Amino acid sequence: MLYDVITGYCQRRCADENPGEVCADCNHPSNKCSGSCNTCLDEVHYGGCDKRKDYECGRLLLHYTMKYSSRYMGNIKFALLKIDLS
Repeated sequence: MLYDVITGYCQRRCADENPGEVCADCNHPSNKCSGSCNTCLDEVHYGGCDKRKDYECGRLLLHYTMKYSSRYMGNIKFALLKIDLS
């Protein structure tokens, strides 16, 4: 299934990371990488002054995909089951 391929790829890429390790090519607006992609995801979603406002980080996108793809796939599946294609 495509979902498994995508999340598997993300998991393999993230397996090489050390938790809390700062991004080598960090582009956070504060120029300070917290080492936590979940913190950056919260900043994108909930905002704030001097916070990340975009997904312009490859590492962040991998974590976003793993964290939210299951939830969104469930929503898409539910919507498709509700659609009457007859």
